[in-house]
Amino acid sequence: MLRNLSSAFILSFVMGLGSANAGISQVTPDKTLPTPSEVTPSCTNCIINGGLQQGSNLFHSFQEFSIPTGGQVLFNNGLDVQNIFSRVTGNQPSVINGILRANGTANLFLINPNGIQFGANAQLNIGGSFLATTADALQFDDRTQFSAKSPTPLFSNRAPVGLSFTNPAPIQVDGAGHRQLVTSLQGGFASRLAFTGQGQATSGLRVQPNQTLALIGGDIVLNGGLLTAPAGQVEIGSVKTGIVGLSSTASGFRFDYPQSAQLGDISLLKQSAIDTTGDRFSNIRLRGNTINLNDASLLVIENTGSGTVGNIELQADQQINFIGLTPFNRQDQLPLIQKISRSITSLTTSGTGANILLSSPNIRLTDSAYISALTLGNGNAGNIQVQANRLDIQGIAETEAAAIASNITTSTYGIGRGGSIDINAGQIEVSRSGLIYTTTYNLGKAGNISINSQNLLLDGGNLRIAFGASSSLGTALTFIPTNLGSNSVSSANSGNVFVQTQQLRVTNGAQFGTVSLVSGQAGTVTINASESVTVAGTARPTQFDLDQRLTPEARQGLLQLQIDPSSVTVDRPVPSIIGSGGGLRNLFTEQVTNFFLTPISRAGSVTINSPKVRVDDARITVQNAGIGDAGELTLNANQIQLNRGGAIAASTFSGNGGNIVVNADQLWIRDESEITTNAGAGGNGGSIGLTSGVLAVLNNSRISANAERGRGGNVQITAQGVFTDRSSLISATSDRGPEFDGTVQINALESQLQRSSLRVLPTPEGSKIVTICPSQADPRASTLIDNGTGGIPSNPTDSLSSRRGWLPKAPASTTRSQSPPRSNPPTEIQDWVLNPDRKTVRLVVVGRGTPHAASTSPC
Repeated sequence: MLRNLSSAFILSFVMGLGSANAGISQVTPDKTLPTPSEVTPSCTNCIINGGLQQGSNLFHSFQEFSIPTGGQVLFNNGLDVQNIFSRVTGNQPSVINGILRANGTANLFLINPNGIQFGANAQLNIGGSFLATTADALQFDDRTQFSAKSPTPLFSNRAPVGLSFTNPAPIQVDGAGHRQLVTSLQGGFASRLAFTGQGQATSGLRVQPNQTLALIGGDIVLNGGLLTAPAGQVEIGSVKTGIVGLSSTASGFRFDYPQSAQLGDISLLKQSAIDTTGDRFSNIRLRGNTINLNDASLLVIENTGSGTVGNIELQADQQINFIGLTPFNRQDQLPLIQKISRSITSLTTSGTGANILLSSPNIRLTDSAYISALTLGNGNAGNIQVQANRLDIQGIAETEAAAIASNITTSTYGIGRGGSIDINAGQIEVSRSGLIYTTTYNLGKAGNISINSQNLLLDGGNLRIAFGASSSLGTALTFIPTNLGSNSVSSANSGNVFVQTQQLRVTNGAQFGTVSLVSGQAGTVTINASESVTVAGTARPTQFDLDQRLTPEARQGLLQLQIDPSSVTVDRPVPSIIGSGGGLRNLFTEQVTNFFLTPISRAGSVTINSPKVRVDDARITVQNAGIGDAGELTLNANQIQLNRGGAIAASTFSGNGGNIVVNADQLWIRDESEITTNAGAGGNGGSIGLTSGVLAVLNNSRISANAERGRGGNVQITAQGVFTDRSSLISATSDRGPEFDGTVQINALESQLQRSSLRVLPTPEGSKIVTICPSQADPRASTLIDNGTGGIPSNPTDSLSSRRGWLPKAPASTTRSQSPPRSNPPTEIQDWVLNPDRKTVRLVVVGRGTPHAASTSPC
């Protein structure tokens, strides 16, 4: 539809081109001014004199106004003129394919309700700001107006304050599109834009530094068009009906759109670009009903100074669409490290980067579109803020040879701080390798991420494959899952992630969390979900013919690695993860790489608060794959379910295991699932503290705080009921021997559960001690009976088993009382503690009975 609109608009100009295509300007004054505009008829290089001057305002009025290719029009104003107002009262659109000029620093306004088209050769040579509009009239603060549809003899010497619209025609800017590339930085770990002269485009519409370039009209289409305002402002507003406010600023003008205004559509196509790079001011603002950035079209601000700049702001009443790559701009011909930049980029070195602000009911990123805020030096990167009812981020374009996923990201490659990402949206869905992340590659801390939503879904599906460039840090074959989080690839810390939602779902191999790959501290992860948290499923890398998709440079790079690109397949499934980790095993990528660095990073902490938490064939983890310690993991929930190999882990390869604290009414660990704080070489096992009404560990599942060469950890369980089966395990052992084992302490309070409360196993009877008469044989004699592993009665038909449960089984015994009972009545066993010899159990009584006198009765 958008392309059809563009074509229809071009056709509307055909009748108006006429002699303009023959090299003759169509600049024809009308007779509506007391002092008419003056121009030589049939001129190619035209000079406009005359007009009506009121104070510092100069008014011109034309029947038609167009400039052919190679033509020029000069408004020959006096240097005391601040504003030139030029209107078209005829019924033809303006076609500008030459140069518009004015003297001094005057601002130039071109008003034509019939439409305005700027061709590929259109240029501006003016000292002030430029406003092209298809408004009906320009309004002044003395309530007069300069109307193109209803000319009046009243003219003001005051400042303009508004533009009035009634079904205006479109504005279109044509051009050849930008050639700004993404190139490798820091050995392939990062990328930046290699501009063809930031803020210095040699084609398209360009104003002088610190000025405004504005297009305010009906539907606005940039068809490969380039708009440049160095250290200034570019404003694009699409309005159907209403009045747009206008006021002066230090960099030109500001525009205000009332809520009552009906807005139109804005489309940037065929690698269009808007650039306001500079050392101050630098704003880009788009305001419409629907905003589309297609075909790698780009909005960019680079702060070239040491101060602050403005914002990149998009606000749409209905929808904002970012489409990175399309068949139009297929990029297979470009090397892996050079890709056309797309969507939105904020960049800085010494100053503070521009903030990126997006607001619309629906925001969608697809086909390798990306929105990024970067710093390369000691300046802080800009922040990204998103306000929407629904946000969709969908992965990698099918035309992409070297995978660049659709993403919202902030990064630091210097000592400056990375920008934060704040998203407030009702529904958020990130899928097909889509990304929301912050990263540090140097000494600057990565930015934080804050998400506020009703429903947040991260869905992996099939993974995509990307190839990193050769570097001193290695060459990587990387699988890109869907992820949301913060990374550190340096000694700096990654950012923190905070999520407030009703439902969080991390599925099919998606990844959520923070990670540090070198020596920094992984950030904290905090999740508050008022309904549920679900982590479920795995993903496998997509298999496809790499050799057919790679450029010669990429293919040669694989040959240097001795990898045959036509035979690369990976079958290892990647689990869904929520976590904070350290070391080489990035939560977000599984890499085949030749890193020469030994990671000493530290895992962060994860806190989850939700009524329901389900981990199904997936992981919640604070693991550390380097030599650092694992992190801290806290879960507070009414019900927690671990199914089909689900894991809650604070394990480590060589450091100390972390700490896990779980508070739940019901905790089910089933089907080879686990809660573990195991430690690898040299580290000690971590601590596990479980407080639950019901704890069930079933079907080859385990709770473990084991160590290989260090000491076993600690497992402490407090529950009303603890249920295990013979195949499951609760342990805190060390491979070095019994003297290095940890402790397992289970505080099983008196159960108040009914049999109907348990859906898996019935409530086991506790070991009871009853008082009997010493002179009588009674079937109710005091006994201590082996109820089996974890209190589950042994089956008398089972064969003897040497399988070790959470504690060794001692022979059952029955002892008849041989003397009168003591003055204290017997009490129930309330606690079991595994002794250091690993063979005996210390039985702990919680509370004592009330003393009473010995009975003299014979029973």
